This record gives sequence, C-alpha cells and structure tokens, in this order.
Amino acid sequence: MVDSEYDYLANILVIGDMHVGKACLLIRFVNNVFFPDHWDWPERSFVEKFEHFYEFSVKVTIWKGKGIERIATFWPMSYKNKEIIIIVFDLSRRSTFDSIDYWVAQTKNYASKDTNFLLIGNKTDLEREVGYQEAWKKALMLGMLYVETSAKYGHQVNYAFRSCLESLVWRIRHNYDKLVK
Repeated sequence: MVDSEYDYLANILVIGDMHVGKACLLIRFVNNVFFPDHWDWPERSFVEKFEHFYEFSVKVTIWKGKGIERIATFWPMSYKNKEIIIIVFDLSRRSTFDSIDYWVAQTKNYASKDTNFLLIGNKTDLEREVGYQEAWKKALMLGMLYVETSAKYGHQVNYAFRSCLESLVWRIRHNYDKLVK
C-alpha cells in the first residue's frame, strides 16, 4: 500500500454502459486531451496518475471496465480492492441512465462496504435526455456524489476525479489506524 514514491495507492474502477465516454474521461483526466478514437482500449486496462492532497502523495490507478454487453465471468473480481467506483452514464441517452440500477446492484454484490461512489453524467456538450435534477436525485437516493462532465471539453473532469479522491484522503487522514488494520 505504501511505496517510497507515494503515500497511498488509490484504486478506482470506472464502469457504465458502452459508449458513455469512460475511456475519454480517463484520457482527459490523465493526459488532459480528448481522444475519441479509443476503440482498441483493452478489456482490463488501467491508467496511472499521481495526485497530491494535503501532505499525501497519492498514486491513482484507474481501471476501466467495458460496457454492459462485455461482462465476463472475471468481472466480479474487478470490484475487489477498489476504494472508489465511478458509474458513468451518457446525459444524451436515457437508456444509459436507466442502467444505473444494474451497475449499482453489481457493486453492492461485490464491492467493499467502505468503497466511495461517484455518479458521473457525461457529455454535457450534447442535447440532454436526462435533466440535472433527475440525475442528482438519483445519486442522492443511492448515497453517491454526482457530477456532470464533458470529456470533450474537459468540463469538470478533474473536479469529478479529485473530489472523490479528496474524500478518500480525508478519510485516511482521520481514520488511518482503521484503514490499515
């Protein structure tokens, strides 16, 4: 968990239906570029980035799952040892919003009870089928933070990732003894 290069390793899993912008969000967060041609993204790949909060250096490892059609038998293990799970839906496609309950059910079956959750409504740059209030209420009912983003323009992408990471680091600072046991 602790290495000389960083104080804490944070594992994040980003899930959601296909074509909601998961890879684009990761590429925007890590490299600050929009790269829409990412169709060759491997099934279980990840990206890494270092972030700093307070006196902590955090190595962030972000795992991206493929969409709902690609779930395989190994998938439940993907939820293990993730401090943060981000569920992404496409604001311009209601069907992806309707799938949130499916993804939540998956996480409840396999994720740790201490996992932090974030719901991201992506593609604010497109015409909406899901309103802010509806999505915010859904996140509130599920006990999640909610952020709307545009991976294309970078709108609130850093804020989305850093807000859940900062929440995790705050927990570490205030409950360190409990987390390492």
